[in-house]
Amino acid sequence: MPRIARLDHIVEDGVYHTMSRIALDKQFTDSEKDTLVKIIHHFTKIYFTQVYSYCVMGNHFHLIVQMLDNKECSSKDFKTRYNRYKKGIEFAPRYNIHKEEDVKKIKEKWTNISELLKDIKLTFTRYYNEKNDRRGFLWGGRFKSVLLQKGDALINCMAYVDLNPIRAGLVNLPEQYRWSSLFYHVVKKNKSNWLSLNYANPYGDKHHPFNKPKNYNEKLIFYRKYMYQIGKEKKYKIDGGEAYSVSTIPEELYNQAENNEFQYTYKEQFMHRCRYFSDSLIIGSHDFVQIIHAQYKNKLFEKRKRRFPKMKGFDNIYSMRELKPIALVA
Repeated sequence: MPRIARLDHIVEDGVYHTMSRIALDKQFTDSEKDTLVKIIHHFTKIYFTQVYSYCVMGNHFHLIVQMLDNKECSSKDFKTRYNRYKKGIEFAPRYNIHKEEDVKKIKEKWTNISELLKDIKLTFTRYYNEKNDRRGFLWGGRFKSVLLQKGDALINCMAYVDLNPIRAGLVNLPEQYRWSSLFYHVVKKNKSNWLSLNYANPYGDKHHPFNKPKNYNEKLIFYRKYMYQIGKEKKYKIDGGEAYSVSTIPEELYNQAENNEFQYTYKEQFMHRCRYFSDSLIIGSHDFVQIIHAQYKNKLFEKRKRRFPKMKGFDNIYSMRELKPIALVA
């Protein structure tokens, strides 16, 4: 059966959530996580990108990134990016930047999400193998990617990524985990403006809460409050691939659920939608999902008519795939 085509072209107001996991039964050390973050930072400053969120966990990493157009790239900016690229990657193809066709190839490469992830993963593999005196592949197959529409889909996926350490029981607050985007916002003050908080849909409702914050601090406060409301869920741990709760449900929360006729609250629904953020391919408004799907329809090897299910708990978020929820997917 042929592989599903990768969604890797530039989509206006479309953002990619990518995730890649190693094939080894090992966990990254702190220094290895530090290096992977530096590699991600390095290449996303070279490629035409805008990073929204990232998190490096024990055996995988998440990256939410938008691929940008290269038309506004000046000659000076291009040379700066290319010199940085050559210094940061030993196996970089040697182009002649005085040839127009080579410059075109490089610019096209730097707007492709698959090429970005390839450079990040290959560079880290070389570092990891040399450090651990090993050879061979490190990553377990292709990276996963989901195309998100700005607005509800994007901010919820950002929260999902930043809450990974909470779900894994590693920290009490998400900004305490130093290999995540919220740590970079809060502790490193978003040095060099690497990360973006422009999560609002510019074509959405002007009165939507996402559109009210104006400056960076207002957006960060709104995002933290939004994420904290989601992150107040009961903590879980992972043991041998099975999820189990640390404690039984407190009586107060049980009574609260009973008063709500045991319907899922917003926070509980969020935890049961985790798989959508890694396996659904496209997330956004119904029109957004339908338009992007139509562009790739011939590459998806589909014969039946596709319907786009609504994500439970939201009024205006749909996905390309209908998935059975899994309570915990880091």
